[in-house]
Amino acid sequence: MSSRLGSLWVVPIAAAVAALGVAGIGIAAGEANADPFRVALHAAAGTLFLAAGLIAHVRRPANPIGLLMIAVSGGFFAEDLQLSPVPWIHTIGELTVAGSSGFLVHLALAYPTGRISSTVGRVVMWTAYTTMVARGVLNALFTDWRRHSTENAPGLLLIVHSDTITRISTTGTHVVTVLVAGALLLILLHRWRHAEPLLRSLLMPVIIIMLAVAFVSALGTTLNLDPALHHSLLRVYDVVFLLLPVGFLAGMLRLHLGRSAVVRLLHQVPEAETPKQLQSILTRTLHDPSLQIAVQARDGLIDVNDLPLDPGTRSVTPLKTRAGLDTAVIVHDPLLHVNQDVLDAVAAAAELHLTNQELTVRLAQQLKEVEASRTRIVEAADAERKHIEKNLHDGAQQYFLGAITGIRVAQRRILADPQAAGEVLDEVAAKLTEAHEKVRELAKGLHPAIITSAGLTAALEALAADQTLAADQDTVVTVNAPRLDRLDEHIAVTAYYVTAEAVANALKHAAARTVTIAVTHAEDRLTVRVTDDGRGGADPARKGMVGIADRVAAVGGSLRVHSPLGSGTVIEAILPTRPDREDTTTHA
Repeated sequence: MSSRLGSLWVVPIAAAVAALGVAGIGIAAGEANADPFRVALHAAAGTLFLAAGLIAHVRRPANPIGLLMIAVSGGFFAEDLQLSPVPWIHTIGELTVAGSSGFLVHLALAYPTGRISSTVGRVVMWTAYTTMVARGVLNALFTDWRRHSTENAPGLLLIVHSDTITRISTTGTHVVTVLVAGALLLILLHRWRHAEPLLRSLLMPVIIIMLAVAFVSALGTTLNLDPALHHSLLRVYDVVFLLLPVGFLAGMLRLHLGRSAVVRLLHQVPEAETPKQLQSILTRTLHDPSLQIAVQARDGLIDVNDLPLDPGTRSVTPLKTRAGLDTAVIVHDPLLHVNQDVLDAVAAAAELHLTNQELTVRLAQQLKEVEASRTRIVEAADAERKHIEKNLHDGAQQYFLGAITGIRVAQRRILADPQAAGEVLDEVAAKLTEAHEKVRELAKGLHPAIITSAGLTAALEALAADQTLAADQDTVVTVNAPRLDRLDEHIAVTAYYVTAEAVANALKHAAARTVTIAVTHAEDRLTVRVTDDGRGGADPARKGMVGIADRVAAVGGSLRVHSPLGSGTVIEAILPTRPDREDTTTHA
């Protein structure tokens, strides 16, 4: 809205051009030999250029195409002022005898972006402007129009009438005009040939009309036609010329899509289930058959058919998807940058849709991972129960059975042979002690009681001491952790088991000489990092590592494993210190 309000300064200019048009049409219509048909066509052509320029400028103030069309209209209307009997008005008409030609060439070369990119194009443009000005000046200085009609007023700038200068001026102007027209057509055809489909579709009607105008003009300029045929040819020229502003405006309106196009896009985008369908919707919305959606891969762009894509001269607009997956882009005609706000709106709609699709895919993957994780947790729990049952049966249970048997033997011998009974009871005490140690060892694996009584840091220090004793005496396990007395027990237990598994792997499988346990707690996040200098090459898919990942995921954390072969291993778990209890799974 603000840009359109800022373009209202052109309204007084348009009003002045309209007043000039009224004056010029009135003067042309009042001439003795005036042709009403040609006067009407002139009025229509100038008015169409003026209206088209106003619409184009209001729709896109930053693009000078609208102002150029208004300038063509003003120059076109001013050409008829030379017919006025009022001297000063007649003089203005003499100076603007070719007032629309330079602006028209500039318009055709700059259409539709408003810029002339080639040096040849700029040379042709300035040649047209120079010819326009030179013809007007020579006409005003050396041509006395009273020799053609007594109704004409004398020019205020007339120095002397010279038929020679007038003839040279007229001939030279015609030659240069033909050369400029030919160069203009060649430039337009070259642009059309090398353009993307969108620019081709915009240039095609303008090129056809310009070819028709040039053809009719060339016939009238180069051939010595009889007056009647020449008059008819001028009528054809005026009719064809009348189509020019329509062709320019149609292209600008097609290029400058408004809010309605974005609204339609927003309604259609949810229907796109695949990137290919989204690409089709964007192609229709932006009228760009060359538009493609692609993904930025390591080796370049990949299109929706998973084929390499070379953008060539087309523009690449990144799509900033929020899901953090592959970086998508739109490859499109550079001409769409003329309508940058609509392009940005379309890109934003595509970004939102692709983000939703990515999040949907990611959610589905996470659900599958959760289902697989839960299955593994259940299987691990069943296996752990069987392991506990086996340990109890093969370990502590045998000691308890032996103790019971020993007590019964002692009962039978206690009266007959008290000394033998005492020896039996000593054996029973030893078996009970061993059974107690077995049960204690088994209980330690289920849940380290020290976490509840002394906290995570104390449990990790005890773990480090036990692991050091159990491993090679040259291996050193160190703990660097603050006191975490108020840590959630679920998080503390998870951190403990992650550390225990990582340390056990380092000592048993990696042949590590040093193991470092580092714990940090900041911003509701607990980070546990276990670093060793072992052989590396830890496999995240190994059963123990998968178990760690499942435990971490169960409390909403994340796990990172970095284990290059021969360079040690770093296992880092990041755990939330305020987990959602409804989503937290307790592990045995």
